Amino acid sequence: MTLTKFKRVLEYYFGHKVADISTIVDIDFGSVVITLIIPTSLSQSLIDAINNKSNSMSRLGILEVAVDNKAIPIRRKDDNNFDVSLHESVKACEFFEVSMLLQLGADPNSKDERGKSAVEIANEGGHTQIKEMLLTGGGELFDTNINTHT
Repeated sequence: MTLTKFKRVLEYYFGHKVADISTIVDIDFGSVVITLIIPTSLSQSLIDAINNKSNSMSRLGILEVAVDNKAIPIRRKDDNNFDVSLHESVKACEFFEVSMLLQLGADPNSKDERGKSAVEIANEGGHTQIKEMLLTGGGELFDTNINTHT
């Protein structure tokens, strides 16, 4: 993920204010750990946003967020399977998440436990915009309900 895309994630979860005034002071590798300097006056609003959007953050592979040196766990295990997350995001009709997961390498043709691809899930759910995004991202829609009777 590029820093520009990371800024989009910050804006999505915490609003433009945080993304515009935060400063990245450290990036560690292994698991990606990014340290931001943010005014303490925003601490409670950040905690509220994290608590309200933890399921979404989990689907994007965010394991934990620390505010004022207090860790807030987001995902219980480090088994980031972006294909599974993509299926969940499509079912939840989360346009932003689907976009980010495709950029992170999720496969729009991967199958869920029912044998359905993300494109098929979007089609069944009537999520037209998400279906189009998945098709543009390399997804294929196979129509299994074609009537062959004449």
